[in-house]
Amino acid sequence: MLAIAQRRGLHPAQVALTWAVSRGQIPIPFSVKEEQLRANLEAASGDPLTAAELLELATADRDNRLIKGQVFLWEGAGDWRDLWDVDGIIPGWGGYGTPAID
Repeated sequence: MLAIAQRRGLHPAQVALTWAVSRGQIPIPFSVKEEQLRANLEAASGDPLTAAELLELATADRDNRLIKGQVFLWEGAGDWRDLWDVDGIIPGWGGYGTPAID
């Protein structure tokens, strides 16, 4: 992320916004400063990342989070991975419209 930002003359957050948009995600950045709001909009709607940059980001280190979420663990949870659907499965959840789990 940093290398791409340096090459493009951008802040890493702008690269992250561009990356999210290129993957079909809808980022919701936060700022109260007009300059940053404008920079975020330009990053989200400006030049897309190249195929090489997308590949570079796809090979970035994974399973690292600033906050792993231990404070949100419930009694009986194994570790922080229980908070994330790492394999795409949310244990015990049958989908929208199913009764809540007690």
